[in-house]
Amino acid sequence: MSALPELVFVTYYRVTPVGQMGVFKRCTRLIERLAGDYDIHLVNFGPLPERDAQFAAIRDSITVHAAEGNADALLRLFGALRPQAVVFGEAPLRGAMRLAHRIASHLGLHQIAIENTYDRRFAWTITSEYPGIDQWLLMGPLENGFPERLSEKVLAVPPFIRYPEHFGTLARDRVTVVGYDLASLALGIHLLQFLEPGEAVDFFVTPEGRAMLEGIERPNMRVLELPDDATIFDSMARAKYVVGKSGYGQITEALMLGAPMVARLRGGGIGDETLPHFLKPHVRILRGEDELRGVPELPPPARFAGVASLIPDAVDFAARALRSLIDGTPLQLPGTNEIYDHPTRPELRGVYEWKDRFEARHWDTLRAGTIWLFDRAFTFDDFVAILEDLFSAAADIKLLLLDTRKVESVNDVVHVTASAVMLWGERDTWKEHELEFDLHLGWGVDDGAVRFEYFGTTQPIVSG
Repeated sequence: MSALPELVFVTYYRVTPVGQMGVFKRCTRLIERLAGDYDIHLVNFGPLPERDAQFAAIRDSITVHAAEGNADALLRLFGALRPQAVVFGEAPLRGAMRLAHRIASHLGLHQIAIENTYDRRFAWTITSEYPGIDQWLLMGPLENGFPERLSEKVLAVPPFIRYPEHFGTLARDRVTVVGYDLASLALGIHLLQFLEPGEAVDFFVTPEGRAMLEGIERPNMRVLELPDDATIFDSMARAKYVVGKSGYGQITEALMLGAPMVARLRGGGIGDETLPHFLKPHVRILRGEDELRGVPELPPPARFAGVASLIPDAVDFAARALRSLIDGTPLQLPGTNEIYDHPTRPELRGVYEWKDRFEARHWDTLRAGTIWLFDRAFTFDDFVAILEDLFSAAADIKLLLLDTRKVESVNDVVHVTASAVMLWGERDTWKEHELEFDLHLGWGVDDGAVRFEYFGTTQPIVSG
């Protein structure tokens, strides 16, 4: 048995139908820096990228568990290890990640999650959504690119990159295509017709994607299969711009390394509406290759130029930040260590109060004049009876607001429409249920207290 404290990382990895590798990569970067201080266990959902250079570098220093979302296996593993912390590679939103979170909570384990942050207010949102997560390591960048303490539970750090030697003086002499996602690789291939014949291009690909480049010959083109981090960061630091998926990790890594981004909108990625305002001038998000009709013209993101000199190795800084969350090791932040007094969102007060009461099963406090579920109206008493029957065997209820599409105030009533998903797990089993819908809510305030005018659900609108 190891004398080192044990640490469990929970991740997932997918190549098809949409490449989703960022969660796995961010964790392996941290694991490489922490492996000497902890006995590290990796629980991964999905296939393992055995040919990935970063994973190969840490493979022999950790214990890998392929749990495949099996509740009994996770319960036995977490119960036997009793790790110092369970670290989730992203917020445990749904599926196997949520199941692992439920089991860790059941066992009373300390839980830390890593997640993207789009602005400082996100700290309030994420801690409200996941009260069972004890601490958060959020990946920025914020406006200046530097780390900040956003609350007692939340620490924001720059994206997990290392700046190459001589960064800032390297010639921008190539295009970098992050083609792990096959549709994003197709966008990069489509771009080739607009480039000068001798212009250098680096393609990052998976084994599955390499075949798409067969027969394409041009000078100064490199095809790099699952390259190591040093190669990735060096290429981006020399890129005129980066082409890839609209994943926040890819976008922010490119921007921190000084390259604007052309991104293919894909599942698991973000759209223009989520992208922070200070990043928008440097990013173009496309729905398909046909929207790219020439060489993109985007200004380089100069606002982060000062980060390289103070945090040349942001992976190491993030690992030290995570260690400080795990065991309280002091962490000095460049600039200020003051805790940011983040604002709430007053326009969503009624939505979150409705959500909190619903999750706590205080349904008798949700009385409203008009109630409907999909295409049928209900009295309040009938509505409560339906909920009591539906959730009679539920161990927990989670209402996630995925996207707020409308917030409008008319005559002291705030009208909100949001896409949402209801999740609940059964009390006597670890079985999970999900229900997606659009939530419509009208609310106001009387004598400081929230009142509900109406609420209802409709079938979710699926965007193209």
